[in-house]
Amino acid sequence: MVCIYEILSDGPNGVPIKYGKIGETVYHKWSCVSELTDVYCMRVHSCTVYDGQGGPPVTVLDVNGCSVDGVILQNLDYTSDLTAGKAAQVFKFADKTGLYFNCQIQLTIKDKQYGCTTA
Repeated sequence: MVCIYEILSDGPNGVPIKYGKIGETVYHKWSCVSELTDVYCMRVHSCTVYDGQGGPPVTVLDVNGCSVDGVILQNLDYTSDLTAGKAAQVFKFADKTGLYFNCQIQLTIKDKQYGCTTA
């Protein structure tokens, strides 16, 4: 299983970007690829954003994967069992040049009767 996080231009099918302008809309995308099909479910949770220079992290998704601050990042849309994402506007911390996202990805076995359910 391989999981990746990308920041894309122009929505879920956009191209990965390294830099963005304040206020520009980008798409945050988390996806996993498995050799086994229709077996796993993915949930993104416990996301924080930090400046990489010792400043305190800011929580944007809680342990259940729910948005803590809808201005920064709203609840994710799960477009498949192993893909989630959301459009958001680029922001920054005052007097800092970069941002770093840190999220946890939980993988579970897909329920044969109920499939994948998200919090």
